[in-house]
Amino acid sequence: MIWIMIFGILISFIGGLYCGGRIVAKDINVRLKQLSKLRQMNSIYEDWIKYENTGNSLINYFKHNGYNSIVIYGGTAIAECLVGRLQDDINILAIMDRDDSLDFGVIPTLKPGAAPAGAECIVVTTIGQFQNIKKDLEKSNNIPMIYIEDILKY
Repeated sequence: MIWIMIFGILISFIGGLYCGGRIVAKDINVRLKQLSKLRQMNSIYEDWIKYENTGNSLINYFKHNGYNSIVIYGGTAIAECLVGRLQDDINILAIMDRDDSLDFGVIPTLKPGAAPAGAECIVVTTIGQFQNIKKDLEKSNNIPMIYIEDILKY
């Protein structure tokens, strides 16, 4: 009888360790993904600073390539900075994001799909998703799609 109780306690203890370990491992994986995303964002900001410090300008990039009216994809912090940098010189027709309730002032926020008439390119600011987003947007758009990081690597 005592062996059954000891066995039951032991099984409960091992089961608790197993379940607890899985929860901790899952939490660690989530945090590692967040950390990776933050590192990528930091890298983009560093590249942006270097890009601008070497005499380049995002405004000049868009004007030089004939993109006077653009759509920004992704309601990210990078998108907010891009809006702040471009809004006086480049016509930002909309922000596209799955969450179309985001507030970018007078710039409308739209669900992903067809870009507004007159858009000359879509600038993707979402980290690590460019190829998937591009593939989805190509179904309803026939304009260039540019990843912000690709601009800053020139």
